[in-house]
Amino acid sequence: MSDYCALCETRRPEGGTNHLVLKNDDGRVWIEFCEPCGKEEILTNAEGEEKSVYDIFWEGIAERDKNNA
Repeated sequence: MSDYCALCETRRPEGGTNHLVLKNDDGRVWIEFCEPCGKEEILTNAEGEEKSVYDIFWEGIAERDKNNA
């Protein structure tokens, strides 16, 4: 992991970023983010639902863990 937040464009301490991978019609979009930016950056899906990058990331982790239990 590079530990570089793509949103605020700063180098973070080791382990200071997470990666969110989203799939769209053109392929995959990778977002590397720090916690403060992840909580501020809001994404909107096709249905108009809004969530922060941070919330989407942790929902994905919870889903993965549930499926691996």
